[in-house]
Amino acid sequence: MASWEDLPTEIVCNILRIVLNSIDSEINHKYQNKLNATCQLSLVSRQFYEVVWEEQNEVDFTKIRKFRRSRVANLALYSVISKSHHVDTILLGDCLKLSDNALKHIGNILGPKLKRITLNNSGQSITTQGIIYMILRCRNITDIDLSVFYSDIIDDEIVKKLCENCSNLSNITIKSSNCTDVIFSHLSNLKGLKVVNISGCTNLTAGGLGRMMSSMPSIQSLDISSNSKMLNNYALSQEANLFSWFGVDTISLSNSMDVNDDTINLILPHFIGLQRIDLNRTDVSQSGI
Repeated sequence: MASWEDLPTEIVCNILRIVLNSIDSEINHKYQNKLNATCQLSLVSRQFYEVVWEEQNEVDFTKIRKFRRSRVANLALYSVISKSHHVDTILLGDCLKLSDNALKHIGNILGPKLKRITLNNSGQSITTQGIIYMILRCRNITDIDLSVFYSDIIDDEIVKKLCENCSNLSNITIKSSNCTDVIFSHLSNLKGLKVVNISGCTNLTAGGLGRMMSSMPSIQSLDISSNSKMLNNYALSQEANLFSWFGVDTISLSNSMDVNDDTINLILPHFIGLQRIDLNRTDVSQSGI
C-alpha cells in the first residue's frame, strides 16, 4: 500500500479538495478554518518537496518573494539543499532574514560541491564568522557575490581567506568600504579571475587597481563605479597603469560625477576589444559618448 508521501501530487490535490468540499456547514467556523489551513499547508508542502526532489542544480530564493523577509528562510534553505543532491548554485539575493546558520548549512551540506553563490543585500544577521565558516568548506566556488546587507563586514582578512581557499574563482563581487588596496595582492593570486566588481569599495585606489591589472591579463569585466579615489582623471592617468587594461571588454564607471569627456579620451585608447561601457550617472556629455 502506498504511503501519503508516495502519492502523486495530482491525487493529493483531489483528496484535499474532497475533504474541503465535504465539511459540514454546521461545523464550528473556527475548526473549519483550521482544517482548511491545514489542508492548504499540506498541499504547499507537497509542491515544495516536489520541486526539491527534482534533479536541479540551482536554488534561487530570489524568485520566492515570501522567503526574502521570512524567518523560516534558513530552515527552508536547509530543507532544499539536504534533499537536492545536485545543487551547485545558490542565489540568495535580498533574503534579509538569512543568518550564519544558513551559511553553516551550505558549508556542511554542500561543501566542495558549491560553485556559485550570491548574497547581495542578504542576511541582516550574517557575520564574518559565518562567511569564513562557509568559505573554509566550499573550496570550489568559482562565482561569489559578497555584497551582503551590512557589506562593511567584508574586510581584507575575509578576501584573503577567500582567495587562499577558493583558488578557482573567476567572478567576484565585493562592496565594502573596509577593504583596502591589500585585497589586490590577494586577488592577483587568482589566475583564472575574469570578472571583478568592486563598486562601492571607496577605500580602494587607482594605484592598487593598476598594480593588479598589470599582473592579471585574464580580467575581462571590471566594475569600479561609485569610487571617487579611482574615478578621477589624475588618478587614472598617473596611477592606474591603463596600458595593462587591454583585455577588458566590459567596464562600469557609473555613479561618479568625476567621470567626464576627458576621462573617455583618456581611457578609450587603451581598450582594444571594449564592447560595453556603463556611464550612467556620470558627467559625460552627448559629444563625449
